[in-house]
Amino acid sequence: MMSLPPRTKLAIMGAVLLTMFLASLDQTVVGTALPRIVTDLNGASLYAWVVSSYLLSSTVTVPIYGKFSDVFGRKVMLIITSTAHASADASRVCSAPCSRSVSSSDPSSAGG
Repeated sequence: MMSLPPRTKLAIMGAVLLTMFLASLDQTVVGTALPRIVTDLNGASLYAWVVSSYLLSSTVTVPIYGKFSDVFGRKVMLIITSTAHASADASRVCSAPCSRSVSSSDPSSAGG
């Protein structure tokens, strides 16, 4: 079995910790800011849909990405999902009405 140098191990650990930090930051921002955003966009009736679509798509995609990472490798899947998550977040920021924000929250949680 091949052993990695300590510098490589630290780089890998740093990348994993950064990814986990971004995921937890995303959850914190969504949980804290979402009520205000939905209220400002006059979409209080859609609040439950935003949360439900985010949680449902996140829950469904975890086993799928797990299998893909077994097949294609974890590094590739980490890059793909981080890119998908960032692009979906950008589309959510650019969506003006709350109904579009609901539809764009689905791909965001699917990406990460």
